[in-house]
Amino acid sequence: MKKILFIFIFGILLLGVVSAVPQFNFHDKELRKQLRETDVIEEEGGTWINKRYFTYNASEKELLIEKKNNKLILDMKLITPYENKVGTGNDTMIAEFLVIDYHKQASKVFDIVWTFDVNDNYTYGEQDLWFKYGLDYEIEDCIEIGENETECYNYTQTNWTYFEDFKALSKIEGCEENVKVGLFTNTETGEKKEWVPTIEGFDIFQWAEYDVTAGSPFEFDATLAQHNSLVKINDTHYLNTYMGQDLDGYAVVLIVNGTTITKGTAYEFDTNDGTYNSLIKINDTHYLNTYAGSGSDGYAVVLMVDGTTITKGTAYEFDTNDGTYNSLIKINDTHYLNTYTGSGSDGYAVVLIVDGTTITKGTAYEFDNSRGEYNSLVRVNETHYLNVYRGDSYQGNAVVLMIDGTTITKGTTYIFDTAYGAEHSIIKIDETHYINAYYNGKGITTILKLTGNTISKENSFEFYSTSTFDNSLIQISENQYINTFSGSGSDGYAIIFEVEINETEINDSCTYTSGDWNITMSDYCILDTNTDIGANDIIFFGIGNCTINSKIEVANMIPPTTGGTVYIDSNAEIIIG
Repeated sequence: MKKILFIFIFGILLLGVVSAVPQFNFHDKELRKQLRETDVIEEEGGTWINKRYFTYNASEKELLIEKKNNKLILDMKLITPYENKVGTGNDTMIAEFLVIDYHKQASKVFDIVWTFDVNDNYTYGEQDLWFKYGLDYEIEDCIEIGENETECYNYTQTNWTYFEDFKALSKIEGCEENVKVGLFTNTETGEKKEWVPTIEGFDIFQWAEYDVTAGSPFEFDATLAQHNSLVKINDTHYLNTYMGQDLDGYAVVLIVNGTTITKGTAYEFDTNDGTYNSLIKINDTHYLNTYAGSGSDGYAVVLMVDGTTITKGTAYEFDTNDGTYNSLIKINDTHYLNTYTGSGSDGYAVVLIVDGTTITKGTAYEFDNSRGEYNSLVRVNETHYLNVYRGDSYQGNAVVLMIDGTTITKGTTYIFDTAYGAEHSIIKIDETHYINAYYNGKGITTILKLTGNTISKENSFEFYSTSTFDNSLIQISENQYINTFSGSGSDGYAIIFEVEINETEINDSCTYTSGDWNITMSDYCILDTNTDIGANDIIFFGIGNCTINSKIEVANMIPPTTGGTVYIDSNAEIIIG
């Protein structure tokens, strides 16, 4: 099976003096994997006068350090992934921990943190690091989605406060246990480091790695920039349509040089309204944009680009009732598939036909009669297209649409986020994997896997800690993607990040042999084969996920603990007893 690894950034910290740099063969990835999957029970350290005992719970990424007679020194777990991606900038959090409990007289979290440069053959080098403790609070964020209409979201945000050592925790009311702690540093684009903390004399080789792959955000509109849609013109130029000042429709050319972004002059293509934009390239100079215009009706227009200068053809009204949450994709040189929210907030799809700057349409198809908002569409092949959207109960849904001329049908709908799923933007990685950036209180990216018309979910990670409205994601190189979105203060932002795809063989825990079936969640198993394990139990443990697409017969099922998720396809069965 394929494992998709995302890496967003991590840093370093000097908190004490240790006599020697830890020695470890970082090149041996199998050894590191084995170390991270193996429990350690009371490994002895320290001196004969001052004994210390180290225990590691691999499934929880939790370490426990004690004195003799089981006297606690530190109980702490790593929250962020072993291999983590972060952005470029000062004061960047590269790791997050949960301090479950600690000895109140402890002077510091770590003795020292060692850092090794992966890009320089794991050479050791000193790096400044610092800690902050985090306190959560609730925020309501509201945006305008039309004239005299707003939509509000509630989400949790963390306020991070600097402190030098663990003595500060005892002074924080209500933070004696279960304290969020972040490790911070200054990061630069292209950095990739291994960091190894020493705690009470123990070198913690299980933790961890960070990779700096994101550039600095560029503000392309200081007034308002929502409902973005972005396409590639050439290797250095990109066209973005968005809702700007007074909710009108705007377009702008962005120029990219490495991770630096500049812009041309913005063009107002609709002076009434220009919300819910979706843009697709017709050829090197012509681009088709669908959007909600006057009265929130569905409109389409051809934009012409010459350098950074933009003009337009005549707008075409494809739905006289509603045409919001558009997502547009090219079928061939003259036909384009658009998914959108139509009458009654239901999900619709329509084929648009383009001849020069003239636009016509086929018959609209209702693919979801409950709800179909925040659509984002990607091409699977010439006749199949994958659409993600917010469905019934505001969940994150995905469905395959099949096209024959201008006739549209669909496959079975799949729910990939049962809590919330909006502001979607999906991109194809390879023939079976698709990356989707969306909002569920924070900016989330998830990987969907497609087998035939069957959809399942693999990895997810957080790429932005607050609101990320109107995501628009495109590929700019083999493993780099640029995403524009409306961030803090509803201002326009752009960010570049990297996706690394590693091929690995299916792990043993994904295949049943005999006895109880112990499934390691970090193996990210996809169970496609019907299996009857008789009087035995199926047990899920650790952090990660498992997708069940088949019929499983068991005596009992033991669910995973916090951090583990089991996804069950709508056609799958689990028979217990």
